[in-house]
Amino acid sequence: MSLLTLSSEGRCDPRIYANGICVAIIAGGSAKLIEQFVKQLAEESGQPCDWHYVGGRARVLTTGNTDRVKATIQDMQLHIMIYDERFS
Repeated sequence: MSLLTLSSEGRCDPRIYANGICVAIIAGGSAKLIEQFVKQLAEESGQPCDWHYVGGRARVLTTGNTDRVKATIQDMQLHIMIYDERFS
């Protein structure tokens, strides 16, 4: 099983959806592009990650080590907003 546990129906993994911590919000891009990003993020960080749309934006969640996932996002040099619960 891959680290990304997106179901065959294209829905966010229910365990990650229910228990995941939001580590990033992506405001643009196709679902295919976001899916590719999240797969790469899970692989490079070694943490379980998944995503779903909320209000037209993709929320990226993890049930793993949030610091490692956020650091991986930074290493990937992507210009996305890393979620910070202090501002929610």
